[in-house]
Amino acid sequence: MWQETWRTAVRVGVALAVVSLLDRRSRRRRDERARARPREALQRDGDEPSDDELVARVCSQVTVPPGVEVAAVEGAVVLFGRIARDALEQLLARVADVDGVSVIENRLTAIDAPVQRR
Repeated sequence: MWQETWRTAVRVGVALAVVSLLDRRSRRRRDERARARPREALQRDGDEPSDDELVARVCSQVTVPPGVEVAAVEGAVVLFGRIARDALEQLLARVADVDGVSVIENRLTAIDAPVQRR
């Protein structure tokens, strides 16, 4: 009985040592990569719109249905809310056509309902 407990304790100790070693190595590599990047590469290009500008562009160029919200996080447009199933693809295509939109994160819930027009 005590031998099995001892073996288990040794296995757990070895596993923790390996995890700790790997974590230190990955942290060291991550720090080295961060130091190697020039400061200018960390800043956004002047051509990219800010998140607020991106949301304003999308809302001004696309008719957003009621119940759908538009946000932008680090340059990606996030759409969330409820939308009629038959209007979903058309909305995604129109948002993708807006200048400055490179990534769309679709968090919309498609529902079987008629499209509401404003």
